[in-house]
Amino acid sequence: MALFHHFQFYMDIRSLIHHQPVLSNSAAKSVNKDAAESVTMREKKGKKAYRKRVIKAYTDHVDEDKLNSLKKKIYLTSQLEMKKYYKIDNKGQQLYKETWFDKKKNVAIVHYGKVGYRGKTEEIPLDEVKTNNDFLANFCKDCKADGYYEIPQDKHAWVVVQFPLKSELGNKRDLWLKDKVQEYLKNHLGWNGLGDVDGFDMGQKKLNIFCQVVDDERAVSSIKTCLKEYHLDLNQARIATKKIGEKEYTLKFSHKKIDNFEL
Repeated sequence: MALFHHFQFYMDIRSLIHHQPVLSNSAAKSVNKDAAESVTMREKKGKKAYRKRVIKAYTDHVDEDKLNSLKKKIYLTSQLEMKKYYKIDNKGQQLYKETWFDKKKNVAIVHYGKVGYRGKTEEIPLDEVKTNNDFLANFCKDCKADGYYEIPQDKHAWVVVQFPLKSELGNKRDLWLKDKVQEYLKNHLGWNGLGDVDGFDMGQKKLNIFCQVVDDERAVSSIKTCLKEYHLDLNQARIATKKIGEKEYTLKFSHKKIDNFEL
């Protein structure tokens, strides 16, 4: 069957079926039985025979209209990656413009504004693959024509938000704080056009959360606002920055005076 030519792209198709069924209701029992037998085959005869049996199990019972719809949806959501552009306007202000795909609404989101501030958003419906491709190509073309440019990751500055831990690897609340600070900072930095959270490390009684940003001074101010607004231990936080080309972090904020900042 031609639809399964790129079968590896859909495998394991059972996980996709869990989210959006592509089988008729009457086929469910038969497929479940075939799938169970396929697992046994994998154990006895290896992956090749297993894959062949799984393909047969689903191609025998698949509702092709539903599969075509699923194929189209997967293609659309996988093709439109997030694109970010920046520029300096004639007033010396740094502006941003970005787009990404909202899978639930099946629309492209365009978000634009001044770096450090929450911008405006527009939603553009995308129903066809061609529409998707044309939109992204035109978005990039228009941004470049308007003087916008991409900033590579290695041209971003670093900001680290550090919290002292109550034990070597942290207690239950420290782990909660790790997840919540990353969640809220990712959202806050993104919607203000500043950057993104890049990860964390924990150890030696410290939690470090790393961010890559396009403006470290605005990012520090924005991070302080975020921690205060969502009650995420601003009074315990230490915020330090490392500009492009620098080797060490420089402390920019600490509610409590410290003599030496170290990761």
